[in-house]
Amino acid sequence: MSINRRLLPSIHHAISLNDFQIYLNERAILSRADLSELNPYYTRFFSDAKDVRTENWNRVFGNFTDYGSRFARTNTSAVPNAYGPILIIFKSNYFQSIIDDNSVRVTKKTISSNSFNPDTDLIDISTLHEYFEINPRGFYNYPKNEFNGIEFSCTQRLDISPATIHKIIIDPIYHNDIRLIDKVRELLTNYPTDIELTERELTQDKIDILRHLVSWSNSLNGRLLHKNINLRDHVPEHLQNWFDNLNDTGVKILASWLTYTYNGTLIHME
Repeated sequence: MSINRRLLPSIHHAISLNDFQIYLNERAILSRADLSELNPYYTRFFSDAKDVRTENWNRVFGNFTDYGSRFARTNTSAVPNAYGPILIIFKSNYFQSIIDDNSVRVTKKTISSNSFNPDTDLIDISTLHEYFEINPRGFYNYPKNEFNGIEFSCTQRLDISPATIHKIIIDPIYHNDIRLIDKVRELLTNYPTDIELTERELTQDKIDILRHLVSWSNSLNGRLLHKNINLRDHVPEHLQNWFDNLNDTGVKILASWLTYTYNGTLIHME
């Protein structure tokens, strides 16, 4: 494969507390197929049925962007990372080590999107640098703004070890008098890992929004996965202004966040 092998971008993978524990047991990031076989109570996604139908159930997914940073850094309304509050960031040289795997696929948008078109949304790996901001030293930064939805997938497991992981960022979720980062730290003590673990920094107003979002998620108890509910009719008072400034895409992401956060993380914080 002809590819410019300047320092390639880092793979990012966000996950729930429930599924993160399975990852640690296997020392790897797994496909949804493997995850569902190992844990019958894995965190269900709205896109699961489509992934099975489109034969993507056995693929491992990641992004090249920290989706949670938009919630943390922007002044406009944005939703935390819906895929999970635990963000695993790989070292950039790990992508280099698997780039020649024939199963590696990079797409302009998630393949679970209804607008995904395999004829126009697949990216030739040799042109990957065209979609990223390249710094003066020739290293990849984050994707260009118009390509923030770039997605990575392959059929091999992604190794979790100090040799492959750059760091893990935890959203500052607090539930049942327990901090999520403390739960993650507790899990990591059972494994011979030396990986940097850090809690995402948020301003006080974002901490307040996240706290109300967690409370809202807990009150909905995951039922959005099985019942169609108009979120606009159930917005807590403290979140009304924030919610009103979300666009339609943001509302859809919020529905996922509220559902996955409860099913995948909150009910496991005991």
